Amino acid sequence: MTEPQNSLTAVYEQTQHALFVQILRAVRIGLILGIERYMLDRVVASRANLLPVDVTGVPVFDTFVAKGLLRMGQALRLLGTQMALTGLKPATAQTLAQIGADLGGIKTYGAIQDALLEYQR
Repeated sequence: MTEPQNSLTAVYEQTQHALFVQILRAVRIGLILGIERYMLDRVVASRANLLPVDVTGVPVFDTFVAKGLLRMGQALRLLGTQMALTGLKPATAQTLAQIGADLGGIKTYGAIQDALLEYQR
């Protein structure tokens, strides 16, 4: 499987059981589903226990993108993988709060490194 929209995301294998993904720019409605499917497949193939998702490059979150990321977090949890969100901007946090997003176990961090450090403890 190829990475969805190669210039849209970058996926890195950080440790034996941790991947991380950076979303590098604005996400259109249809692409969030492709990212979700691709990352679920990658997590299963690598047997990753942790997937920090860095959204620093996403200028604006709409409700669809926010709900898509939350759905991906739920699906990952069903596969035994913890998702973390990193790089949230104030406007993104506000969008998540406005839609009543229940992060349900998805931790947030300022940077990917913070998530990886906590996981290694």
